Amino acid sequence: MRKADIYTAVIFILYSVVGFFYIIPTQIQYSIPPEEVSNAVFLPTFFPTSAVITFGLVSAMFLFGALKRSDAGGQVITSKRALCQVCGVFVLSYIYVESLAYLGFLVSTPVFLAILVASMGTRDWRYVAAMSILFPIVVNYFFWFAFKLALPEGSLFS
Repeated sequence: MRKADIYTAVIFILYSVVGFFYIIPTQIQYSIPPEEVSNAVFLPTFFPTSAVITFGLVSAMFLFGALKRSDAGGQVITSKRALCQVCGVFVLSYIYVESLAYLGFLVSTPVFLAILVASMGTRDWRYVAAMSILFPIVVNYFFWFAFKLALPEGSLFS
């Protein structure tokens, strides 16, 4: 059993419990009183609750796997290139999330996806262009038509 995996799983489970019992009930505001919502519409707590429950279940499976495993071995990143890729993805993801407020989903996401796919080794520009242009459009329309949710539009173009 690896202590680091056990500690990580326990922290994730605690985060799920805090999210389920404290963060979701206290931070989500209803624009329509819950008793007036029809059965055809999801409450605002539906997706955060299902995400936290899924995260908690995966964390519990991670804990079970860590307790069941007998070897102390694990994968250690020794390559400088791999470490730079991990750090680059983290920085790029942070910049992407921050840019959503200013540029919106349909402008930020294609740029983010193109850089991410190209940095992971895909050099065929047709694949990169198709992935980075079509995927955000499909996701945007899916959220609009299926959930009646507008993804961030950005304040720069308002």
